[in-house]
Amino acid sequence: MFVTLGSKFERNDFTGLEVQPTARARWSPDDRRTLWGAVSRAVRLPTRIDTDLRFINPVTGALVLSGNEEFGAESVVAFEAGYRARPGSRLSLDFAAFANRYDNLRSQEFPSRLGAVILLDNALNAVTSGFEAGATVQVLDPWQVHAWYSYLHKDLSLDDGSRDISRGREEGNDPSFIVSARSYLDLPFGLAFDALFRHTDRRPFPAVRSYSRLDLRLGWVVRPGWEVSLVGQNLLHDRHPELGSNQALRYEFERGVYVRSAWRF
Repeated sequence: MFVTLGSKFERNDFTGLEVQPTARARWSPDDRRTLWGAVSRAVRLPTRIDTDLRFINPVTGALVLSGNEEFGAESVVAFEAGYRARPGSRLSLDFAAFANRYDNLRSQEFPSRLGAVILLDNALNAVTSGFEAGATVQVLDPWQVHAWYSYLHKDLSLDDGSRDISRGREEGNDPSFIVSARSYLDLPFGLAFDALFRHTDRRPFPAVRSYSRLDLRLGWVVRPGWEVSLVGQNLLHDRHPELGSNQALRYEFERGVYVRSAWRF
């Protein structure tokens, strides 16, 4: 078993001394299996946006959004554990689970002590948990397939007395799961055919529907160091959004086909 202990000590002008410790352990009963775990603390220091931001209404000249000189550091305590195994020479499995506790996240207090002004503060908290599972199969010597699934659960809360009218909706706007599969196939005569499929669950607010994506690539090694590829992206739809509010100006990813030439020397 291997155990690693450490810590980062950092002093800054915003919040003073910040201590960020970590403890990690790894155990391999044999050369085909590995168990690991970790617990760590990390912080995000305030930026000038958090402390000095001032947004003025260009019509009325009134202050609408303000930073906070007393804005503190956001912190997270992260717990992780995982298992990796190779049941056979052509199969490898990976599983990892996590649970994170976030404190003092940025909130938007309205009305604030400044009056009818949104004031940035540290009243938002969150607990997230989830897992990731993946498998890699060497189907044939020239063909490898990798599949992966990720799940995320979030629980956001506000400190007593908070007046954040958004209630952390933007911070919690993540898909619950993502599933993907990749295929890498080497063909004769210097050809290669790769495929990527990914399905992403919906986002709650701003609402974005779930979507699937398929990318394909046919590559040809003309000579050592020179490769030409025909690539197709987002082949399942003419276009689809992945984030942003449901407005006419929301950016959408379009179907595309292009040729790429790469010369390495």
